[in-house]
Amino acid sequence: VTARRLVRAARESLLAAVSVCRPGNSLSSIGAAVHDVADAYGYGTVRKYRGHGIGSEFHRAPFVKHYRNAEDDDVILRPGMIFTIEPMITEGTEECTEWEAGG
Repeated sequence: VTARRLVRAARESLLAAVSVCRPGNSLSSIGAAVHDVADAYGYGTVRKYRGHGIGSEFHRAPFVKHYRNAEDDDVILRPGMIFTIEPMITEGTEECTEWEAGG
């Protein structure tokens, strides 16, 4: 049940983030949408990893934070912007550990 609830929160946070993706909204509105859903479930978000722009380089600006932040208030979404939204929802803290490849 807990795993399903966590997956439900992640899915809802992604849908909430997509729903605010329209010209004129700020990039920070995406993070706020993810954060609000995670918070409503009593979960947090991993801050180390973010969504990102896709273009001539795969990981490029704009970098999409999945938590409330005022830093991106001045980045306004425009038609033609291409980026990923990759919310990572956590039951614990925002801290995470990376394992070596193959481990």
